[in-house]
Parts: sequence; C-alpha cells; structure tokens
Amino acid sequence: DKEKHARSAGADHLINYKTEDVVKRINEITNGDGVDRIIDVDLGGNLPITQQVAKNNSTIVCYASAGERNPKLPVYTLLYKNINLRLVLVYNMPDLAKKHACKDINEANNNARLTHAIAGRYPLEHLVEAHEAVESGLYIGNIIVDIPE
Repeated sequence: DKEKHARSAGADHLINYKTEDVVKRINEITNGDGVDRIIDVDLGGNLPITQQVAKNNSTIVCYASAGERNPKLPVYTLLYKNINLRLVLVYNMPDLAKKHACKDINEANNNARLTHAIAGRYPLEHLVEAHEAVESGLYIGNIIVDIPE
C-alpha cells in the first residue's frame, strides 16, 4: 500500500528499508554518486546509512531524532564529504522564514502542485479515536479533525 501511495505521489524510485539493502539500492540508483539532499526524520537512527549515501557537498536536513535523541556524530566522515547538516525546528524559526514558507506552501497548493492523502476524518468529539488512528501507524496519509464553527 505504501509503495502504491508513493508511486501515485510521483516517486521515481522506492526502497523498502525493511527488506532491501538501502545503501546498495541507493548506489545502484545514483550510479554510486550518492544523494544531494536528505530530509531526515530520525537523524540518529539513520546515520549509519545517511553517512554512506550522502554525496560530497550534500545537505542533510533533520527535524527529529526520536530513535537516538543525542546521536554521536561521525564528524570526520561528514567533514571529509563537506556535508551541510541543517537542524530545523519550526517553532524557533524566524517569523520571516515562517512567512516565506507559508507563502510558498500556499502558492503550491493554489497551483495544484500539492496533494494531500486523507486517511480519515473525525469530528472533534472523537479526538481520542483520531489520535489512536495516528498512533497506530496503520494509515497512509493525514488524519483530519473537523472543528465545528
């Protein structure tokens, strides 16, 4: 289901990290060059793979590291590849950066360049069920909570 969802969203290549050798597949796809940009949802958990597939002069953007909250960075591996590590926490971004981000997102949305997978909708009085749906990990897409006017 996730593969079908990713393909319908426009993914050119898919890797099943549970059944495939991720480093090997990325090297096959990139002819051994590695990747230019990595958006990481678990920096510490993914570092063993990330440091191997990040291209020279690439950028790793991280907004979470739940698996390893304070990961040990392979400084020299990243340094020798001149990798830019960008840590992002939206709540602390400058207001101007948030304003630009909102403008860009709204523009993409208005030009039909964004699609949103809706996995379920819940009325506000079923908020607990909505949270349970998110936490279950069984759904692909967003869970929407309708707030009455």
